[in-house]
Amino acid sequence: MNQANRTMSQHAGGLPASDGRTDVMGSSSERLPAGSGSCLHPGCSGLCCLAKAPVSDTIVVSTAAPSAGCDLKLVCCDGALMASRCVLCRASSVLRSTLELELPEAGELRLPADKAESWRMALSLLSLEAYPLSLVTSDNVVDLLLLADKYDIPIVRGACAHFLHLNARQLSLVPPLSSASNLLTAASLVIKFVQPYPGLQQYGSTVQARLDDELAMLRMPPDGGCDLGAAGGAQYTDLHTRGCRLCNAPMLPTHARFCNSCAYRKHKKS
Repeated sequence: MNQANRTMSQHAGGLPASDGRTDVMGSSSERLPAGSGSCLHPGCSGLCCLAKAPVSDTIVVSTAAPSAGCDLKLVCCDGALMASRCVLCRASSVLRSTLELELPEAGELRLPADKAESWRMALSLLSLEAYPLSLVTSDNVVDLLLLADKYDIPIVRGACAHFLHLNARQLSLVPPLSSASNLLTAASLVIKFVQPYPGLQQYGSTVQARLDDELAMLRMPPDGGCDLGAAGGAQYTDLHTRGCRLCNAPMLPTHARFCNSCAYRKHKKS
């Protein structure tokens, strides 16, 4: 009876239980054929290895324990750090295409234009080591957005957009333009890195609304008069660019009533 069951299993496309392998329908951890460079990381879907895998009629699985840890060294301009090839392939379409190719040095990816600290923070976001909004700050949000845009990392881009959205009311025109806390800088980041993505536009609209409110306050005169908007600004310009009151010479927008020549003659006569 056991021999008959073993024979039926072989005809059904499986392998004997003594080999330690079963067919894909009964498997718990899928593995590509041996020699394909397949990944055994528990969170990997095999995307980083499919391009290298040879064509096989039978996909088998292994009972070997999956390897944990980091297997790729990222060499940046100011340092190096270890990362998981699987995490990078799943998070970034750009890096997935890069890692499908043979690297100049096995197990080492050179990123000479990137900062090690930016990648350390990005890897923390990808691995969910902490709550994302506790990792993104006004000091690193610019570098993280540049990294997300360069390598197409939606998770990092979304975390940065959410951070700008929640901190929109704390933005102002007082900080220097080099700081992401400056309202103009934050609005520029939103326009370039957030608004092009429909799923993140709701976050960007908060920063844009904050900028509109701040600019509306700047259009108000100090004495609390009427709003010098587009119409008021046009009237102000027309009123003060009529030219010299004596010779009608054209003048730049100014509060002066006379050109320099007429003003000098008028002052000399008096």
